[in-house]
Amino acid sequence: MNRKPHTCEFCNESFKHNSTLRFHLQKVHNKGPNYICSQCGREFFSPGSLQYHEACHLDVYTVPCPVPYCDKLCKSKIHLKKHQMDMHSQKPYPCPICGKVFSSAKYLKQHKFSHQPKSYFCPVCPRSFSVSHSMRKHVTDKHPEYEMPPSGTQLKHVQWNKVEDS
Repeated sequence: MNRKPHTCEFCNESFKHNSTLRFHLQKVHNKGPNYICSQCGREFFSPGSLQYHEACHLDVYTVPCPVPYCDKLCKSKIHLKKHQMDMHSQKPYPCPICGKVFSSAKYLKQHKFSHQPKSYFCPVCPRSFSVSHSMRKHVTDKHPEYEMPPSGTQLKHVQWNKVEDS
């Protein structure tokens, strides 16, 4: 099994996480997201990610779950697939703290952060986070007017600077 399954198409460097590859593409090759949501302007690196996101702007739930006795309606086939994985697949990964079960080790790992103290606070709104990368993503997505401190900066006591318009 490849431990670094995400490969850069420009230099063939491999990465363990897709997010690391995206960061590499932006910083090393100056390649950014090419798929833009027409509703909110949010940018994506793949058409699939854009399609999944665009459904959040719709209040139309028309895709029924085919599982008997499940009356869930989803916004799209992609959302249906996620629902089926989350709700109807075998869930062999129980949380040792609260007992909630998950369909993959990845989801369990993400869930475990919810049991940690939230010591990273958004400088703009009241949101708080258990891990720094979640807060970084939140600030980048929700408050783009704030300049992100350099990667590796301890975020608990950082001075955040608002980006000035030129």
